[in-house]
Amino acid sequence: MGTMAARKPVTQAVALPRVAVLMPAYNPGDALNEAVESLVNSTYACDIYIVDDGSDIPVTQILGDFPRTKVIRLDKNSGVPNARNVGLAAILKRPYDFVACLDADDICYPDRIAKQVEFLDRHLEIAVVGAWAGFIDGNDGRKLFVERTPDSGDGTKRVDRHGENAPGLLRSGVPHSEDQRVPRPVMTTLISIWAMALN
Repeated sequence: MGTMAARKPVTQAVALPRVAVLMPAYNPGDALNEAVESLVNSTYACDIYIVDDGSDIPVTQILGDFPRTKVIRLDKNSGVPNARNVGLAAILKRPYDFVACLDADDICYPDRIAKQVEFLDRHLEIAVVGAWAGFIDGNDGRKLFVERTPDSGDGTKRVDRHGENAPGLLRSGVPHSEDQRVPRPVMTTLISIWAMALN
C-alpha cells in the first residue's frame, strides 16, 4: 500500500467537488505538471488524486504547487491497474458523485468534465461516459489522430491499444438520493469499465 500526502494545507472548510480525477503516474516527467494544470484550469472544479506508482523520482518532487491535489505514493511499481485500484479505493472513501480518468501525460480539454457531468446528470440510467481523445506528437505538438470512444457493446470489442486511455467519467457509487444507488465499479483498465457499462 502507499501513503497519501496533501499538496497544500487547507486553512478553511472548502466544499467537496462532485468529481475526483484519478491519475496514475510512473516516472511522468514534466508532462505531469501540464496534465494537472489542464485540470486546475478546467471549467469544472475537481479534486485530483495522483497515484505515484513507485516512480524513481517521487512525484511530489516534480509536481508544482496546485490546489486540490493529493498524491498517493506506492512503495514499488505495480502497474497501472493496481495504481488505479489504489486511487479508486481512496476516492470511494469520500462522497464524490463521479470519478474522471486522466493519464499523467494527457491534457484535459477545459470543458470536458463539465460536459460529461452534464450528460450523466441528464441520463441517470447511464453509468459511464467517454470522450474522443486527440493524440499529438510530444515533440512538436502536431495532431496525429483522434481516437473515438466506442458507443456500443460491439465497439468495445474493436477498441485498440489506445482505447484503454479514453478520457472517461463514471459514477462513483455514492447514493444520489435516499432510494437510488449506483453500483460501485471495480476499476482495472478503462476497457473493463466500458465493457461493464455496456453489458
